[in-house]
Amino acid sequence: MNAGPLPGPGRRVGGRSLAPYLPLPLVAAAVLLAALIVLTPNLLSTAGPTAGSPETQAELLVDRGPSDINSTHLYLRGIGLVRFVSMGIAYAPLFGSFPPASLAGVRWSNLSEGTGVLGLTASVSVPSFALNASAVYVDPEGTGVLYTGLYAFAWSSGKLESIGYLGATGASPASLSALPLILLLPQAPYGGP
Repeated sequence: MNAGPLPGPGRRVGGRSLAPYLPLPLVAAAVLLAALIVLTPNLLSTAGPTAGSPETQAELLVDRGPSDINSTHLYLRGIGLVRFVSMGIAYAPLFGSFPPASLAGVRWSNLSEGTGVLGLTASVSVPSFALNASAVYVDPEGTGVLYTGLYAFAWSSGKLESIGYLGATGASPASLSALPLILLLPQAPYGGP
């Protein structure tokens, strides 16, 4: 007695096959994704990054728009999306020859500060100025890091010259079309609030 062909791949006894509608690679990917979702308790960390990690690195952006030839715009922020405990930008006009030997006698008359912020902005309308930028980040474990930089900037013949002091580094002269200029603030010892 012959019962007919035995069920095989793509065949089903007494019904239609679902193989054309559910290809094996798609089913395998769905099962793997479901297993990862169930077995992984936290795919994305909700805690802040650790102090000193690349996400917490503070950067200074210096920019001037092509139609705004009298103002230099300053942006202090982190590379990652992190909230800083405190940030500050202080600047003052520079007079005399550029670059100055040091910024020891500069009177920081213009100050922009923030606490619990993602970033700060400021606008400078003089062609030559000194800048003191700082940012403090404290991670969830209470470890803190301070980023600070002293700079001198001057516009000359349509190019921005920049010099860094006390561990900060400037950049080669940048034309207006090469802006924004991005400077990473050096990490400094941090003793807490």
